[in-house]
Amino acid sequence: MSFGDWQGTRWDSIARGKIDEWAKDAWGYRPGGGESAEMVAARWERWVNQVRKVNSDTVIAVTHAGVIRVALARSGLRSDPSGLEAHIPFGSVHRLDIG
Repeated sequence: MSFGDWQGTRWDSIARGKIDEWAKDAWGYRPGGGESAEMVAARWERWVNQVRKVNSDTVIAVTHAGVIRVALARSGLRSDPSGLEAHIPFGSVHRLDIG
């Protein structure tokens, strides 16, 4: 996920109002003018569609927590309101059936 102008910036250096705006619209807000979660989801879904075309039973993808949250939310594996609040431990493994 691209955080635009926020990329590499400490969280405590970003105006509280901007963080609050993001919290109000987790799927649509573009932090720092970067990617919204909805944009990440569209990118993830394009990837899933390409993977479905591959004749393979198993695919391994290595990515970061933002994409994992989006994938879990879009797969219906999250029950929190936005689907984006999951704690994703560093180095964790998640299995999705994207059949």
